[in-house]
Amino acid sequence: MEPPDQDFICFNVYLHTRHAFEAYVYKLHHMADGCPLVLGEIGMDSLREGEIAQAKFLEWQIETAFECGTAGLVVFNFTDEWYVGGELIDDWAFGLTTTERRPKLAFEVVKEKFLNLPVFNVQPFPRVSVVVPAWNAAPTLEACLQSLNRLEYPDYEIIVVDDGSTDETPNVVNQFARVRYIRHDRNLGLGTARNTGIAAATGEVVAFTDADCVVDEHWLTYLVKELVSGDYVCVGGPNLPPLVDNFVATAVSFAPGNPRHVMLSHTVAEHVPGCNMAFYKWVFERVGGFDPVFARAGDDVDICWRVQDAGYKIGFAPAAVVWHHRRSTLTGYLRQQLGYGEAEALLVKKHPRRFSFLGTPQWQGRIYKQSLLIWPFQKILVYHGRFASAPFQPKSFKGPGWELTNLLCTVEYLVLLVVPMTIVGLWFRGVLVLAAVTAILPLISAVYYALIARVPEGKKLLVGTIVDCIDASIGSICPKCREAQIEAPIMP
Repeated sequence: MEPPDQDFICFNVYLHTRHAFEAYVYKLHHMADGCPLVLGEIGMDSLREGEIAQAKFLEWQIETAFECGTAGLVVFNFTDEWYVGGELIDDWAFGLTTTERRPKLAFEVVKEKFLNLPVFNVQPFPRVSVVVPAWNAAPTLEACLQSLNRLEYPDYEIIVVDDGSTDETPNVVNQFARVRYIRHDRNLGLGTARNTGIAAATGEVVAFTDADCVVDEHWLTYLVKELVSGDYVCVGGPNLPPLVDNFVATAVSFAPGNPRHVMLSHTVAEHVPGCNMAFYKWVFERVGGFDPVFARAGDDVDICWRVQDAGYKIGFAPAAVVWHHRRSTLTGYLRQQLGYGEAEALLVKKHPRRFSFLGTPQWQGRIYKQSLLIWPFQKILVYHGRFASAPFQPKSFKGPGWELTNLLCTVEYLVLLVVPMTIVGLWFRGVLVLAAVTAILPLISAVYYALIARVPEGKKLLVGTIVDCIDASIGSICPKCREAQIEAPIMP
């Protein structure tokens, strides 16, 4: 279920094997979709499993929970004395102490773990080079570099590649003594800037973030932990909009076209955005660097597909969070989407098998995102009552209009339905009326999304209006960009 205005997501998890527990926590992270994940209950019955097994179990479970990036957890229970409906439960012993309050072995284990969190079992930590491409990035670069300076990681360097900026970007970088600064004499594009950073990197791992991002202090640790613990050559993480952005940026965060990860499973990704990704440096020697033809966007999609075509896997670290500023003006957002459209045209040319005949990307994985649609005729019900007396909650509230709403956002809808009906309507007036209805359905959908978009209180009306405008315009702009004929040499 998805009630509005959630501050965090809480689940009870009782799984007794480490692999199953870790996999399920990753699944819950995707369900939380950017909200902090709290484990409301974990525990083991020492009556059946024994006190030694309980202590060992809670030791690895607490460790794993925080390695997987949970915001907190509650160990059930402090004592074996437990009542339900006024009745003493005497055939369970989940407590850290006995009914007489005698500490069990698990008591000291839990105490020690909570006093020394977080713990990351990565030894030794590989050296990491963090590359930040920047072009006229002065307004956001200082906050980005401040966050990178605060990283809690033992061995890393920061490389800023200035791609021909004409603003105060060099002066911002000069404020940070530890940052290595490389400048292009002219703007060569995003792919080239990333390759310049790779060539200068001294680390075994090369991580990327953008100049308009602020990273979490444990960002690098979570990325590297996932990279070295699995059979991955690349790992990415989520990018979330900051809560302090202005009205337009808040609206843009709910509009189509923002960078999202695409998941093949709860841990394996098909695509991770370029603002939050890390590679073993040797991978670029095997598959080549970023394709310079992708000057504005699409470079991350291309490298992810080439990595997978070479037989490698991409991992995902849900706790490796970066806060990514969305475009703060409508014109900036539309310019970004034009760049995405140009990049998609290049991707169609380079990876034709990954697109439909109309140029729509055919992802193999799933794009997790906040559900904006609540069907008008359904209510959100929260079952409640005495312990174990209320029905289970449904998994989600997915209305019958979900597939229809997705269809309205596609190029196929425009090309196969709206345009033919309009042409036929030139001869048959009745069909022209139907064509007009089909043409305005995306606008109606945009208005509906604007009205139900879950935005901070106080921004609702203005943000909803802006989302309405964005949704209505982006449907006509992006198809034109995707269909643009762009002639440029593309890396094999």
